[in-house]
Amino acid sequence: MAAEIPRLVLGGRRGERLPAPPMAAAAEEDSPAATNTRKHPVVGSSLAAMAAAAAAGIQPDPFALVGAAEYPADDGERDLLMVRFLRSIAAALADGECHLQVNDGLSCVADLAGGGGGRSMQRLAAAFAEALALRFILPCDGVCRSLYLTQAPPPEAVSAARQGFRAMCPFVRLAAAAANLSIAEVMEAERGVVHVVDLGGGADANQWVELVRVLAARPGGPPSLLRLTVVNEAEDFLSAAAAYVGAEAQRLGVNVQFHPVKSSIEALPGIGAAGLGVIAGQALAVVATLQIHRLLAFPDDDGVGRRPAAEQSGSRRQHTMTTTKTKADALLRTIRGLSPKLVVLTEHEADHNVGELVPRVWNALNYYAALFDAVEASSPPVSPHDRACVERWVLGEEIMDIVVREGTGRRERHEKLERWAARMIAAGFSPMTATKAMAKTETLAQQMVAAGGAGAGAGVLRAAHGGGCFPVICWCDVPVFSVSTWTARRVLVPAPPLWPAAAAAGGGASGSRYGDGLATASSSAAMWWT
Repeated sequence: MAAEIPRLVLGGRRGERLPAPPMAAAAEEDSPAATNTRKHPVVGSSLAAMAAAAAAGIQPDPFALVGAAEYPADDGERDLLMVRFLRSIAAALADGECHLQVNDGLSCVADLAGGGGGRSMQRLAAAFAEALALRFILPCDGVCRSLYLTQAPPPEAVSAARQGFRAMCPFVRLAAAAANLSIAEVMEAERGVVHVVDLGGGADANQWVELVRVLAARPGGPPSLLRLTVVNEAEDFLSAAAAYVGAEAQRLGVNVQFHPVKSSIEALPGIGAAGLGVIAGQALAVVATLQIHRLLAFPDDDGVGRRPAAEQSGSRRQHTMTTTKTKADALLRTIRGLSPKLVVLTEHEADHNVGELVPRVWNALNYYAALFDAVEASSPPVSPHDRACVERWVLGEEIMDIVVREGTGRRERHEKLERWAARMIAAGFSPMTATKAMAKTETLAQQMVAAGGAGAGAGVLRAAHGGGCFPVICWCDVPVFSVSTWTARRVLVPAPPLWPAAAAAGGGASGSRYGDGLATASSSAAMWWT
């Protein structure tokens, strides 16, 4: 028996059209620096559904139905319907009204998603429907607490899921390889002590084992001592990492000193150089992997997602970086005070640090469509249970934070490389293009593509920002992670605007266009640092 669709007005405001997803925007102009051939999303995938939704746009009341109707039989049409329902629900929640419509819309998504255990798009829709539903009932504090809806996820499950995510998705390994290769290139001439500080979170012990192997394979041999400081909140992780790295270092004859620091990213500014074991005169590299975005909330955030006007996403007004007073910027200035030879910043290449709910949900739908598709394509195929754990405890928790939480409680405030470049320059860093590392990362991506399976969707694009050129890890041409490399600027000069004048006028390097704009950025670099 066909299900009935309740009467529900879909979409945002009347006449509004959906912005093109990152993949569609990138497809408008071929990037000469892309290392992989153009990879179109698989028919029936989450990315295909998001591209279809962007192409279709939003018309006035496109699905305002009179009476009962059947759900479409075609999977593509059903996916498009789910996307439009989700966006409509977000718009209704943002307006603070239409409670019956929100309930009806969630009911429709539940019908179409089939319990969240089907295709990639169905599972993605189910994850967003769960987050929107929790946002809907969150004001009912007693209901949420009685149903244990606001409890923190179990740490053991999250840790296991993160390990599974790294094993399933090739772009995670590509980002780690890019970081290690950058360290090896910048420290190539260092024969004495090399100190690497890992600020915790995204990196894992496998990355540092690989770094030991890379340094051991140097033509001139490894440095006399590799000091490795690892920050993490879990003691069991720190002890396991120390044993794993130590065993591999002993096997390869690399002298390694492991320094564990039990701390969170929020507490790092209070630790200082002594707590991290930083010694003046030693070559220092700081690695920050998928962590610093958690500190981007403004202290004076009003709790409903509104940031100061100058910092609203999409604004191109010039202003000085003195208005940037987040904990992330303070931490970057603290790191600058350590005078590192290299800082490797790996972050999500996404725009989720947006105050308004509707664009935030749309941006997140496009971004996580790529991640759900990548998990779906993992090779060798993983069990449904392992895949469900990754989608629930890694991707699902991030989606929940982006959609549900507001104010200083929201931590997954992902920003694009364009914004990170401005923050790094303002904190006292200059870009350092690791040319050899970038070329080797591109070669790794080509090897993954040639091997097929999950790696067939992997790729690397070159992004020019702030006078530097950095690799951006992609999945089916959708930017996923950026890996940028920086060095402490020797002479501090007045900070530039958050967006350069060229960007404000529509020129120069852009966060949505890759492989161009390098000459423009480089020519103006002297105005920003010396």
